[in-house]
Parts: sequence; C-alpha cells; structure tokens
Amino acid sequence: METLNRIWNYLKKPKVYKKIIIIATVTASIVVLRKLSKLVNSHVSLTAFLASLNTGTVKEVIDYGDTISFKSSDGKWFNTNTATIPKADLISAAARNRVEYTSKSPSIVLAAIPQVVAALGASIMLYTLTRNPTPKRVLEHQTGISFKDIAGNQEAKQSLQEIIQFFKSPEKFIKVGATLPRGVLLFGPPGTGKTMLAKAVATEAGVNFIQTSGSEYIELFVGVGAKRVRDVFAQARQNSPCIIFIDEVDSLALQRGLSSDKSNMELHSTVNQLLSEMDGFVQSDRIVVLAATNKHTILDDAILRPGRFDRKIQVNLPEYEIRLQILKFNLANRQNEISEDCLKMMAENTDNCNGAEIASIINEASFLCVRDDRECITERDVIESFQRMKEGKLKFVAEKLAKSMLAYHK
Repeated sequence: METLNRIWNYLKKPKVYKKIIIIATVTASIVVLRKLSKLVNSHVSLTAFLASLNTGTVKEVIDYGDTISFKSSDGKWFNTNTATIPKADLISAAARNRVEYTSKSPSIVLAAIPQVVAALGASIMLYTLTRNPTPKRVLEHQTGISFKDIAGNQEAKQSLQEIIQFFKSPEKFIKVGATLPRGVLLFGPPGTGKTMLAKAVATEAGVNFIQTSGSEYIELFVGVGAKRVRDVFAQARQNSPCIIFIDEVDSLALQRGLSSDKSNMELHSTVNQLLSEMDGFVQSDRIVVLAATNKHTILDDAILRPGRFDRKIQVNLPEYEIRLQILKFNLANRQNEISEDCLKMMAENTDNCNGAEIASIINEASFLCVRDDRECITERDVIESFQRMKEGKLKFVAEKLAKSMLAYHK
C-alpha cells in the first residue's frame, strides 16, 4: 500500500503527468496516422496503370471520378488520375481483362488526409520550436533573512534603510514630495552578499519578494523575453507592495551595441519592455526593482539613467573585522575548538576573500570533522580545508594560513 501511495504521489507531480499526457498523445497520434496512411494509396502514372491493366496484374478497380484506385496482384493499392481517358474505354479494358470494376462517389475525407497530416505535422513542429514556458517564480512573503544575518556593508544597509522606511511610512516622504525609487542597482564582486541584502530589504520592510534571474529573459525568439518581463511586473502589481529582484541583470540589460547580430532584435525587445515597465510605475504601485550585477559598467545606458535605477549601491569585499564576524557566525552553531587568536589569524589571512568563500571553508572543515568521526572542529580541520581549495587565490591563502598557524603553535 505504501508503495502504491509513493507511485501515486509521484504521478501527481505536474511535470510527471504532463509528460505522461504528451507521451500518450504522441503514441495515439502515431497509431492513428499509421492507420490513415494505409488508406492513402501510392500514386502511379496513368501509363503504368494501363500497362498493368493490360498485362493482367490489376485485380480490382474503384472509380472515384477523375481518380481511380486499383489493387495489384500482390494486394497493394495504388491510385492514378484518369481525367484524360474516356470512361467507356476504361470500363471496356477492365471487362476485357476480367477485372472487377466499381464506381463510388469521391471521398472528401480520403482526399484531405494528406493535407491534414501535413498541417498536423507542421503545427506540432511549430509548437515544439516556439514553446517557451514561463519560468516558475516564487512569491515570498517572508524571505527569512534580515540585516542581522549579514555582516558588514554598513553603507549599503544605510542606503537601503530609506527604502525600507518608505515602505513602512510612506506618508512621511510624501509630505516633503519624495517619491519611492523605481530601481536600486547593487554591484560588486561575486559572493559579497548582494542577493542576501535584497532579501533582507523585503524582510525588514515586510513586503512581498519576487526573485528572478536575467538569464530567464534571454530567448531565441523575438518577443518571448518581453512577455516574461510583462508577466513578472504584472505579478508584482497583483501582490503590491512588492520588491522584484533581478539577479545577474547584465544578462538582461547588456549594452545593446555589444550583443551579436542574431540576438540584437530579442535583446532590444526585452530591454525596451523593461524600460517601459519601469517608466510605467506610479506611486500607488509601491514596487521597487532591486538588481544585482558583478559588471555594472557593461549595462545599457538607458537602464542606468535616473528614473530607472535611481540608486547605485556598491557592495564591497569584507574587511578584517567583518571577516572575523563571518567566521564567528559560521562557527556559532558548530562544535569547535578554535581559539580567538586562531580566528583572528584566519581573518588576517583571508584578505581578498568574500563571505561565500569564507563560509565554504568552514563548511569544508565540518566535512573533514565528520569524515574522521569527530563531533568537534579543530584548527587542523580548518587548515586542511584551506589546502583542499587550491584553485585561484585560496591556494595562496592556504599557504599563508599554514605558515601563520605553524608559527602560532611554536
């Protein structure tokens, strides 16, 4: 019974039952088309038909007017056009060769089968090529992340606080004629917490949050990306007040002159739709677009002008004190034997590392601890974790930290 329930729950998933419907439809179509194809005879020339008739290889003839179907001695059916031959001569030749001859009304259905099959095939191919399902976007009422969960970037937080206050107390700003910024661009190196900041703004302001990625709007067919832009803004208006977060916005709003010729039309259409939607904001909409990018210098100039992304906030790599906070935060819920001096040494030797890299180092140390069947992370685990990540700058971080730790223990 439990197995049946699992199977049933699996089949109820939208992706699964949609695939089952598609497979069943295709299978049924193939069976029907194969049966219909048997009704559509192969065409031969009138000369070939008359030759077969006179040699006695024709067994049966069905006359449909200008077209006839005939059965050969091997049981296969063929058809040919007999508009140029008198019916009397045809009937006489059939009688002379003792061939069964019958006359029927033209079949409109049979005559239309080739056209119907061709149209159906073309429709299926067109649907397959142009089908671009809208990516599933999750509307979050609480993202679960607040400013308390993010270390550092005080300037960025301060700039975002005004947006939070506008959502909470709009009347204060309206009295002095201030308007809600339409867009805020967060830019900086990867892993510095731009996505976390966007989610924290939604939590602090108590508004809905829609997260998308710029790559969702890039399609081969012109108009698909623009439609997705309209869809996400329509969803935001239905759930106002709301924050729309576009990660990797450079994929969507790349300078239109930098794109290849093949993608120019689609890119222009998508960017123009985004500009139109942002220009269409009114004060009552209470919608703000937050966007994040690692390369703000390659964004389209029309996106960066005031009235679209009114604010540009830089998110920097963490400094020493912030790195120390990140280390402590990631070790807070883990059993560890790492001293304060060791943490300070780690913070000093992880310059040029972002918060995501520091968190991954501690997480890797946790795996090493479990591998040795221990419940407590040691300083040796952290050093080995650094050494495992030997790609790029972390290779030099590992070497520096190993030397520092060796000197520390001496």
